[in-house]
Amino acid sequence: MGGCAGGYLYQGEIGGVGLMKERLLWLAVSATLFAANGALAQSDPVSDSEAPTEFDEFQNADVFDVDLFSPTAPALVVLGVSPKNTADPGTFKDFGFDVTNVGDGDKNRIGVAFTTTPYWWGTRALTLEDYRTQNSAAERIWARTQLSLGLARAGGRKTESLSLGFGVQSQLLDAQDHKFDQESFACIQGAWDQLRRPEFEDATKNLAGEIAEALGDVPIGEEPDEIDIDLDDFFEGLQGSASEDQFLGARRSCQDQATARLLAKPSWMAGIGLGARSDDDQLTDFEFDGVSLWTSYRQPLDARGRFAVLGFLRGDLDKTFDLGGDLRQEGDAVLAGLGGAFQIPWLRVDLSASFNHRSFTDSAFENDDFIRYTGLVDVRVREGLWLEVAGGTVASSDFNNGAFGSINVKISWGEYLPFF
Repeated sequence: MGGCAGGYLYQGEIGGVGLMKERLLWLAVSATLFAANGALAQSDPVSDSEAPTEFDEFQNADVFDVDLFSPTAPALVVLGVSPKNTADPGTFKDFGFDVTNVGDGDKNRIGVAFTTTPYWWGTRALTLEDYRTQNSAAERIWARTQLSLGLARAGGRKTESLSLGFGVQSQLLDAQDHKFDQESFACIQGAWDQLRRPEFEDATKNLAGEIAEALGDVPIGEEPDEIDIDLDDFFEGLQGSASEDQFLGARRSCQDQATARLLAKPSWMAGIGLGARSDDDQLTDFEFDGVSLWTSYRQPLDARGRFAVLGFLRGDLDKTFDLGGDLRQEGDAVLAGLGGAFQIPWLRVDLSASFNHRSFTDSAFENDDFIRYTGLVDVRVREGLWLEVAGGTVASSDFNNGAFGSINVKISWGEYLPFF
């Protein structure tokens, strides 16, 4: 860790100090390095990958993230307010918040969902190397698993029903895991070594000298008085410097290269969720409303991953279907779809078609088979903020023919909560 690095770097500078004073100096330098790391993180919340001098701390797997077509919240998939009623594979962040509005000729459904990746809660002292080599395949899948809770309006325009959804989905392939991209870490580490490490080490050596001088007159075996050292110069020398700006720019370039590499790799996602439904607009009296399962696969077609084919499946058991007006029926459903996509790191455009089969229970209607055509544009407005606009039409349905449209705002962020 950073403290160990401090002890190693400065042991030769304190040769005339006794063992007790050597340990005190080691602790003081260690505390200083960790304090410096905290100050740097506060100055730029998204730059936590800019760690202290020690390699293990620098390559913390928890803060090693990229931003590539964030997936739809699994709770919104359960609630049926995602454009294709499934979720395309994407990269996960520690936290996410989705707001969507889906409308057609008879319904206007607003949904919200909160999503989190529980594996990375708290502080995990896990390096990228540990993540790749020590974690089992099952543990890595758990590290890519999202839990999500959502709420949406249900029914037609004249109803006041609410739907509650809980969903779980996971990225199943290591190939699409950005924490496996060793080239991007090597790129960032090279930028750190060239642009930031010399300045950081010079500053900490000077600080260690000040601490050693302050401890020089303390007899061996006695506790030192409070050490009066002003750390402002230390922090000011590390923050806002030209080398910091250069490093952040270089790191951004490394991350952009990593997202481009991910586009060229296949990805596979699977999810499951539970639904509940209320007959009024109150958050009470919810009743079970079925189980949903889905999976999606993306296969790049060219070396840069700009073009890809998509396949997706979904099944529902004991679900309530809104059939227009105030009519609704319970039953089961299955859909299967194919599509094609054009994707670059900040933009995704895809077209798809799916065959849908619904079978009703305890009803005069036996089933309903139809085709759903969907077009989608997903744009990264800035890091952690995506805007998705989608639309399409339903054909050959006995109940729900016609056009539909949706807008989905996706917000995701890393290991910190932005408002606390």
